[in-house]
Order: sequence, then structure tokens, then C-alpha cells
Amino acid sequence: MVIFYIAKKYEPPNVIGSLGNRIAPHIQGTAVSGFDLSFYSRSHVPLNSSAAVSGCAMLQCNEKLADDPDDHTSTSRKITALTIYMRRARDGNQWRELTTLSTIKPRDQRVSDGRRFSGDLTDRQANITVMLHKTVDCSETQFACVAVSVDANGQNNELKSFVGGSTAFELDPRSPSISEDFKSLSAPADGLGEIKQLVTSLGEKLNCMEKRLEDSANGAKRLEDKLETFKTTVTDQTHNLETEVRSEILSSSNRLQDRLDRLENRLEDKVSQVGTRPLQDSDDSFVGSSLRQIVESVESTNANISELYDYVKSARPPQISVPSTADNMTRLASKLASLSSITSNLVTSVDALQQVCPSAASDRVEEYFDVLGTGRKEWRLVFRGTSYNNVKIYPAYIHGTGIPLEVEAGCKQFNHSLPCVNHYRNRDAFENWTNIDEVLLAVFDKGRVVKRIVFNGRGSTITSWFEKNRVILSSWTDLKTKEQNIFSIEGETRPQYMRRFYINFDYTTCDAFGGWFFAGEAEPGCPMDKNIARPFFQYAVGDTYAVWSSANVARADSIGVFLKYEDW
Repeated sequence: MVIFYIAKKYEPPNVIGSLGNRIAPHIQGTAVSGFDLSFYSRSHVPLNSSAAVSGCAMLQCNEKLADDPDDHTSTSRKITALTIYMRRARDGNQWRELTTLSTIKPRDQRVSDGRRFSGDLTDRQANITVMLHKTVDCSETQFACVAVSVDANGQNNELKSFVGGSTAFELDPRSPSISEDFKSLSAPADGLGEIKQLVTSLGEKLNCMEKRLEDSANGAKRLEDKLETFKTTVTDQTHNLETEVRSEILSSSNRLQDRLDRLENRLEDKVSQVGTRPLQDSDDSFVGSSLRQIVESVESTNANISELYDYVKSARPPQISVPSTADNMTRLASKLASLSSITSNLVTSVDALQQVCPSAASDRVEEYFDVLGTGRKEWRLVFRGTSYNNVKIYPAYIHGTGIPLEVEAGCKQFNHSLPCVNHYRNRDAFENWTNIDEVLLAVFDKGRVVKRIVFNGRGSTITSWFEKNRVILSSWTDLKTKEQNIFSIEGETRPQYMRRFYINFDYTTCDAFGGWFFAGEAEPGCPMDKNIARPFFQYAVGDTYAVWSSANVARADSIGVFLKYEDW
């Protein structure tokens, strides 16, 4: 092993101490001319240094192997280790390792005990930088750096250097141990120097305290900003919650109105049916009793409807209060349950009355049709929606709201020459929604199918069949490939508009949004929704979706929902 020693005469810690090219630019016969150990105080950083001293001092040790053109083995030499040691007189002048880089651990990035370490080691170059933040490290500590390299023959070369400390020391080249390489020449400390060091240490501590106070003030300011942001967020969320609750109340009111309309229509139909049927003399007493029960139920229902109407009206904004919304909804549900019980009893009484007063059967109309032109009447009509009759399509489909007990024969088919002003709902088909293979939505204009979609109906309900993942085939070629933001029978419901059986592609502005089909049944939300009467059925006339405000859309006069059963 070849060992080189570089020593530097002691300098005070606030003066630059460097063993780089300034002191030993080159050592003849070696490849370690790039070895340098430097100590910089905060106030004495060289102009050519790219490092900024963040503490009271900075220690740097660098080793760079130079290529010697006269030595063909110089390029085969590799740096294997770079280590920094320290010792203090107060600790018994025992050397201890601060940090080391090696081929096993070629990088060091950490903070420990008031020191920040950073270093990298490669085959040709190694460097370690230590930022010192403790006064004792900057004024009383001696540092040593040891660089080890190996040549192609396995010969180790070791270079040692030292710097720093409050006492002078000398180098003993005979000792292989680093703890013996550097021997302190003890000298009494100058009293004035000690006072100066204490003053310097006190100043640094005051600076540190001032910085911490400044950091605390900045932290308090950041906390105030966060509290203000949190306050704004809570205000916004409260406003959003109020808006959502109001919207939910409006939606609940609309649903309640639909149920009330359905109940009223059913009662009117039942009473009208009973009133027009001939009664047998033998049944007069029973009929009279049943009619009295119906009258009492109707009066009770009307009272509940009035009470519910007043309650819902009082719950509309701006009187709505967010904290009381849950209680209001609970009371509303209780009243609806009471109304449902009265309705059930009323329907039971009317059904019993119908059995006593049978009427002549109406002429039967064919329920099955050959809609797709296959030559087989395999599609059963379960619902027909008729445009411009001012009866909402969704309540009519779900509950039969607004549909008379008996409708025209033209409403049970799509013969354009026959009159029809009502929707039609096949009650038996809806109440026995089982063993269904496929569901067909057909759009009619002047008795002709202009658009159609066939859905997989297996395991479906009266609403779940209308989903994209159930589409089997369609008149629109892009229906299965493009994304839809809305695809449902309930569609989009807001106080200002309602779009049912809604298949929509995009919704940005009234001039840009488009889709494939929808049934409009409320006040217009966009200019293209405007019409004299409702519902209206709007569809894209081409093979793909269309912008609703463009010329590529049209309005149909009716729609039909058909079922094909599994046994066909």
C-alpha cells in the first residue's frame, strides 16, 4: 500500500483552509493531484465556489483522478473509498468517522446531529460536502479526509489530509492508524479568544432564534390563510347543500304531484266506470253501501291531497331550511304512506263493486304485431305514447297516469287512418313482466317505423331494459360505439324541463348538445324544446346522432314499446 500525506498549517476557523490545487497542485508519480480538503466559514466563501454556506461553515473533500499520458495504467486506477473523520480536544482527541463513501455505498444524502451531508463516488471522482451548523464544529473540531484508490494490480493508494480545530497539530507519517497520524500540540486557549468565541456563539444563537421567530410568524400567517380558505369552502359547501336540498324538494314535489294526478285519474275512471254500468235491482243495497264507502274515501283523499299540497307549497324555497329538511321529508313520507293506505282501500272497494256490476266486454283488439317485417306477429304492444295530447309520457308509462280506462281502438295500434288522442298502457303486460326475451322501442311517423332499437329483455324490469349495455341492434349505427352521458327512461328532470326516454351524447350549451332520441314533456329549457303542446318525440333522422338545434332532427307522432317473449 502506498500512502501519501498532505498537511496544512493550522489556520483560524474563519479563514479559508484548503489543501487543493493552491497548496499541492500535483504530486509527482501519483494520480491523486485532484485531492483537496477545504474548510470555509460563512464569511469567507471563495468567489469561484458554487456552494452556498447555509450554516456556520462548510467542509469539502474532493478526489479526482487525473489521466497521466506517460502512465498507461492511470486510466485503470479506481477510487474505492472517501472518508471524513473528526476529533475534539474536549473529547480526548479520539478520531471518529463522520461519513464515508465506498463502492458499496457510493452516495450520501442526509442530515444528522446539526450536519448536512451530501456526496457521490464514481471510479474516477469522489466528493463529500458537509454543512456545519453547530458552533463547536466550526471552531473547535479537527477534520481529516482519507481517499483510497486501487490500480489494476490490486495496489491500494491512500491519501490523507486534515484541516480545522482550535489547536495546532502535526502529521506523523510513520503511523498507519489515523488516530495516530494527527497529534495535537496542546496549547492553552487565549482568554480573549474564548470570549470572542462565546460572543460569536451567542450571536449565532440569537440569529437562530430570530429566524425561528420569523418562521413562527410566517406559520401563523399561513394558518390564518388556511382558516380563511376553510371558511370560504364551508360557506360554498353550505350554499351548494342548500341548492341541492331545494332541488330535491322541487323534484319530490313533482313526483308527489305525479302520484296525486295518477290517483285522481284512477278514481275518476273507477267512479265513471261504475256510474255508467247497469245495476241489477238485487244488488242495489250492496252498491249503495260500496258507493258510500267510495264517497267517504274520496272525501278523505281530497282532504289529504289538500293538506299535502299546502305542506309541499310551504316547503318550497325560500322558506326551506337546511337543518329541518330531514324532518320535513320524514313527515312527508308519513303522509304519503297514509295516502297510499287510503288509496289501496279505495281501489279494493271499487274492484269489488266491478265484480258485482259486470259490463259488456269491449271489442278485443289484436295485441301482437309484425313490427320488423319478419312475417311473424311476435311483438306484443305494451305501451303507445301519443304526441301533443298534453299528458306527460313518464307518469303514463310508469303508472298509467292520465290514461282513460278505455281508449280508442286507434291507440292500441299504429294505423294512421284511425283516430287516437290518448296514450295506451297494457296493464296486464306491465303487471306480468316475466319471460321476456327482447324489448323493442319503435319511433312512428304517419304509421311508419322511422327508427327502432332492440334491447335484451332477459331479467329486466319495466325501466331497466332501457340501457346501453342491453342494446342488440339499432337504426343508429353509432349508438353502441359512442359514449352517452344520459341513457334512461326517467331521463333528465329539472324544474324548467323534463326529457324522458332520453339518449343523449353531450350536453354543453343549447346550440351544441345533441343525441339520438328524447320525449319532451315540460316547459322548454332550450329553444329547440319549444312547442305548442306536449309531449313531443324528437329524434336524429340520420344514421348517427345529431345536434338537437340542427336541421338533422325531426319529430314523430308516436312511439311504441313492444315485448317478445322467450317462448316465441
